[in-house]
Parts: sequence; C-alpha cells; structure tokens
Amino acid sequence: MNIEENGYEIPAVALRGMTILPDMIIHFDLSRKRSIQAVEQAMNTDQRLLVVTQKDPGTEEPECKDLYEVGTVVNIRQITRLPNDIIRVLAEGRVRAKLLSFSEEVSEYLLARIEEAPRGEKLSEYEEEAGLRELRSIFERYCQFYPKVGKNLTPRVQEAASLEYLIDEITSNIPLHYENKQSVLGELDLRERFTLLCQILLNEVEVARVRMDLSDIVEEPAYPDAMLLCSELLKAYAKGEIGEIYLAYTAFRNTVSHVPTLLKLLPVEHVAESGGEEPEVPMNFEADDEEALEMIIPKYVASLIYGGLMEAVASENGARMQAMDNATSNAEEMISDLTLKYNRARQGSITQELTEIIAGAEAIS
Repeated sequence: MNIEENGYEIPAVALRGMTILPDMIIHFDLSRKRSIQAVEQAMNTDQRLLVVTQKDPGTEEPECKDLYEVGTVVNIRQITRLPNDIIRVLAEGRVRAKLLSFSEEVSEYLLARIEEAPRGEKLSEYEEEAGLRELRSIFERYCQFYPKVGKNLTPRVQEAASLEYLIDEITSNIPLHYENKQSVLGELDLRERFTLLCQILLNEVEVARVRMDLSDIVEEPAYPDAMLLCSELLKAYAKGEIGEIYLAYTAFRNTVSHVPTLLKLLPVEHVAESGGEEPEVPMNFEADDEEALEMIIPKYVASLIYGGLMEAVASENGARMQAMDNATSNAEEMISDLTLKYNRARQGSITQELTEIIAGAEAIS
C-alpha cells in the first residue's frame, strides 16, 4: 500500500451483483485472473483490498467508469482455492473509500488510488438517540412481514449503540437488491444515509403489504377488490405516472387448456368494423360525454380486471385438478404394480418353503 498526499494505492477487485459494507463479514468467489492477482497481491502485503461494485454485472473487463464511485476497504481473513481456477475469499469490511482512478503502470491486476471517505459531521447525543429509536421502530414494522430476518437480526439491532453502525448492520443483513445496498454505501452524509435507509425499509414494508393484499385477492377474487385495483391504476394513469395499462392473465378454455393472454385496458383502442366505413350511430348523453366516460371507464376497467382474476383462478384450479387426477392415476398404477410384485414375491417364498419341507420329509424317510 503506497500512501501519497492524494489518497493511497491498494489492490482492487470489481464485484458483480453484490455490495459489501463496513463491518460486514462475507465470503465471495472470484474467477477473473486480474481479481485473483489482486487478492494475491493483497495477501503478500497487508491483506487490505478494495472491493467495489460494477454498475453492469455483464462487463467482463471493467474500467473506472464502469464501477461505482464508493467502495469498501476490506481485510482478507482467509482464501480457499476451489476447482476451475476459482478462489473463495472471506473478508471483513472496514471503511468506505472513494475510487479516484486506476494505475496505468500495473496491468496484471487493478491497482486503485483511493481516499477513505470522511465520516462527516458528528450527530449530537439527542440526534443519535432519536435516530436509533426511529430506525428500530421502522425495522420492527419490517420484521412483521419478514419474521425470519427479524429473528436473527433483532438482538443485534437492539444492542447497537451507534447509528452509523446500525444503518450498515441492517443494510448488510436484510435481503435487498445490490443497487439499494450500494446507494446506502455511497451516501457519505450520515443524516442522508439514515433517511435513505428509512425510506427503503418503508418501501419494502409497503410492497410486502400490497403483496399480501394481492395474494388474498388472487385466491378469492371479489368485485370490490377489482374496483380497488382499478381505482389505484386510474389514479396513476390520470397523473401521467403510467402511459398504458395491460392486464396479463391466464384465460380459461377448459380443464386442460389455459391460454396466457395480454389485454390492453387503457388507452382504449378504437377498432373499426371490418368491411368499410364505420356506421354513424347517434348517441345522446345526459350532461355531457366526459361525465359519461368518467362513469363508464372505471366500471369497464374493473369488470375486465375482475374477469381476468376469475379466469386466472379457474385456470389455476383446473390445472390443480388435472395435476391431482394425474397424480391419483399414477399412484393407482404404482399400487397395482407393487401389489403384483408383492404377491409374486410372497408366492415364490411359499413355494420355496413347501419345496424345502417336502425335500426334508423325503430325506428323513
């Protein structure tokens, strides 16, 4: 490790699809030659290594622009050589670090010039305690939907005395996409990092709640549920948050035929009758056409959603019934085959015993 005025140089590896945070102990596998060389170089010096996440996991030879700006300096605890020229590294995250550049003088591995990220403004005692309590409260709500995570992590969350440590501890140990973890890692201001993680947790809570609601709707769909879905979709459509609405469902034909179907709900497509020009049909609206459409469109969309839900449930039940029928037929066939084999074996055993008895009696006489 060469220390200079503008940061220092350290071997580096680019990670695909994962982010390592400070105080995190984790193992990861490396197969690229430059990454393996970087680990070996680190082991020959002070066992310190920069791990930084690729923006695109598909990039085979990442350059500085292909990596996130903030990574983590780790201490290598152990390396294990696996078949097919793969090494498994056990490492412990230490500090955040900004990636400044890569050395052009070294080509065998990535030699990064970095500077350790400053910890930023220290919070007051009251701010620290308020942040700890708020984050614990939000985490408890999160654990209501993910009890397995809470069972393992709650003791450490309750014992944490530092807000900075608690933020990294939660981020490291809950199932988040690596981009979310990277956003927490890359936020150097502690207050902003706290706000970001709280928002991520609240989003996860809301997604889990909606998933539970949708699960109940899918299992036993009712028209009010379809109206509720329709209302949320139309609000987003009216605000311009979404441009088109499609309904994907399994259309029920019969117990063995279920057709994947994609139906466009909005905007409504105007289809002319085949065979020439459209006939002019006079329509009279009470009030005006806009008010009529405001009444018709929600009912139209809700009815299509409800129909799609019912057909999807019918298709699922049909598939289950068919699968159970096939399983029953297979079980009956297996029972018949095993019964026949058992009777044959039993008959052979009885025949063998009779043969031995007769042979013994003849020997005695």
